[in-house]
Amino acid sequence: MTIIDGVPFLASPNHTAGRQGSAITDIVIHWMDGTLANTDQEFLNGGRKVSAHYGIENGVIHQYVALADTAWHAGDWAENCRSIGIEHSAAPGRDATPATIATSVAVIVALARKYGIDPSHIYPHNKFFGTQCPGTLPLAAMVAQVRAQLGKPVPPSPTPPAPSGKPAYPGYPTSLSSYGDYVTRMIQTRLKALNYPVVVDGVFGNDTAKWTGLFQSRHACAADGVVGPATWAALFA
Repeated sequence: MTIIDGVPFLASPNHTAGRQGSAITDIVIHWMDGTLANTDQEFLNGGRKVSAHYGIENGVIHQYVALADTAWHAGDWAENCRSIGIEHSAAPGRDATPATIATSVAVIVALARKYGIDPSHIYPHNKFFGTQCPGTLPLAAMVAQVRAQLGKPVPPSPTPPAPSGKPAYPGYPTSLSSYGDYVTRMIQTRLKALNYPVVVDGVFGNDTAKWTGLFQSRHACAADGVVGPATWAALFA
């Protein structure tokens, strides 16, 4: 029923028996928009028609659906059939704790080893459904930790397109000053797309550094307001 010893199994009625012929290839990451206790109640309620395989809060793990069965979590039937859904205790104004993240990484590593899931197949809920979920969960940092524990190499960053008259560069630029406002605008535009209220003006000033620092604090990067290689990788993951 579970691959993790001692995990309470709170059998949710909201699932479909079996995997409809699909192999387990993906993990989908969610936030609860609440607490583990709230999620227990919601998933045990047969009228809500939602579930996930696991819920995590700090060091506590609950399982709701057997891994051999299909949970109703992704908002996409084909993805439900091939994925394992993991809920995390967090909500607007309340980020997941480091203990919740560390526990989740341990669970994901165990699942990846059992099913041969590649870290590139760890997805946010909003890839499959129009939602803010998984909110502020530091997914890029979590995937990086999973890769490290599995001994999987980090794939190279994609080369951003260079506009006319600007040199192309592989991944992280060697220095921001080399590319001036072009790279700065890329950073600002990316932060803005992630809902940080950055002014896209091509100037890496105090305001951009402040929001960069907040992004770093949420994605397990050194919160120094400087876009180094680790921050670049997290921003453009």
